[in-house]
Amino acid sequence: MRKRNRTHDGLALAAAVGLSMLTTLLITQAVLYVQDLERATGAAKLALSQAEVIARSSSAAAVKAQAERGDDCSEDDLRNLKSIAFGSSYMSDVGKVRDGEIICTALWGVLKEPMLLPPPRFERNGARIWRSSDLSNSPYVGTNVVVRGNVATVTSPSAFDNVDPSRTSTIVVTTANGAYTFKAVDPDPRAVRAGRKDTIQRAVCSDISGVCATVTSPRTGLWSLPPHSLAWFAGLGLIMGLCLGWLAVRYRNLERSLDQRLLSAIQNRELTIVFQPLRRISDGSLVGFEALCRWHASANEEIGPDIFVPLAQVNGFGPLLSRYVLATSLDEIQPLLCSDQELYVCINVEPEDIADPSFPRYACSQVSGRSLLPSQICFEVTERNDIVTPEFFDNMAALQRAGFRFLIDDFGTGHSNFSHLARTGFNGIKIDRLFTGAITTDSPLRSVLPAVYELALKLDLDVTIEGIETHAEASLLRNLAPKGIGQGWYFGKPVRADSLEAVLPADASEGP
Repeated sequence: MRKRNRTHDGLALAAAVGLSMLTTLLITQAVLYVQDLERATGAAKLALSQAEVIARSSSAAAVKAQAERGDDCSEDDLRNLKSIAFGSSYMSDVGKVRDGEIICTALWGVLKEPMLLPPPRFERNGARIWRSSDLSNSPYVGTNVVVRGNVATVTSPSAFDNVDPSRTSTIVVTTANGAYTFKAVDPDPRAVRAGRKDTIQRAVCSDISGVCATVTSPRTGLWSLPPHSLAWFAGLGLIMGLCLGWLAVRYRNLERSLDQRLLSAIQNRELTIVFQPLRRISDGSLVGFEALCRWHASANEEIGPDIFVPLAQVNGFGPLLSRYVLATSLDEIQPLLCSDQELYVCINVEPEDIADPSFPRYACSQVSGRSLLPSQICFEVTERNDIVTPEFFDNMAALQRAGFRFLIDDFGTGHSNFSHLARTGFNGIKIDRLFTGAITTDSPLRSVLPAVYELALKLDLDVTIEGIETHAEASLLRNLAPKGIGQGWYFGKPVRADSLEAVLPADASEGP
């Protein structure tokens, strides 16, 4: 009997251990699946973000190329094209177009046989797009050629390489309706196990740009793990309780994608605000601050606004982010603004935030509830196509009547021009740091900032110049733009609100 009991106990123990081991392996496979799903989703979002960055880079390159005065394809023009092409991480070549042909480029100089442009494959917002293989005599392979006005830009074939460094996934970037494929990246056959058919596919789309990115990745199975890993996971079956607890926590962490983490950070007020001083260029006197949002996702991980702001917009909680930044900024800087009503704070917003029917009332309530003046708030609006909607202009006009001010941010790198400004009623512009850095160099762009500044003054527009980092730049700008407002590390680094008192007495006329 005792022997039989020992046998039963052994069988029961074996069954329990076997069941625990099987459960552990099944849970391990589930965790691997969640990891694969998160990895594919993250790659798709990164590919979509990369496509939008490439589009902005192409547009900026076209703007800079068109800014060059003189004859197309002259030596000066070719030097300018080379400067643009070699200075861009996403453009492999930049050229000029005449009579439907590319006649010269930065890489190939003046072409003996111009590249004929057939009817474009795709057109949007003034940009015409071809595959490189569509062009006669084309030296380009596996990329897109984009023409804006008389400027052609060629996307670098390696522009999407950082999306999947391991080269195990298929990445396809298309229009929302699938009518045109901007980029298709196949996996490296050497990186994919032969005969693998189990895959995970994730797709994300942007309502703003009308672009979708689809990523197809191989699944990770238990069979792909090394033997010692399988043995280790099987051993965890002996301590099932601890294993299940650990897996539950791990599963929750893996399940939360970057956009969910951002939404949680906004809701839990984990995003921080820093304030960078704005000073008169002529004498360094303090006039205000720009509120800048920062996201420290973990102790060793800081995610920049160039990532999380578009991420919020794509996932539909951009307005929530903008309102959080507005309310938090005013909370933190209220004592300083109340002590000196001449000071103001600049808040970055997106066009769709202003176009929201409830935004004017919200902005007014935030100001009045803190005993601030609307004139102490300046909204910096990102320069984009959707800045011209009727809803945007109606709400901007209502806010301006209440006393708020509006600047176009990064002027000169997007879609706006002075004719546009004269019609739209913005209070001023912020000149992009790209042009600030050029004034002390031999770059063809060095003449852009003074010209923009003079035209802005004639239109009675306020001018803020960002990216002033050195004494040489500040000294030169005192002559070029004496009535402008300066921003940059030369005039003061961004600091938390509790450190702002230290910058108040500073006089930056001879350096901070």
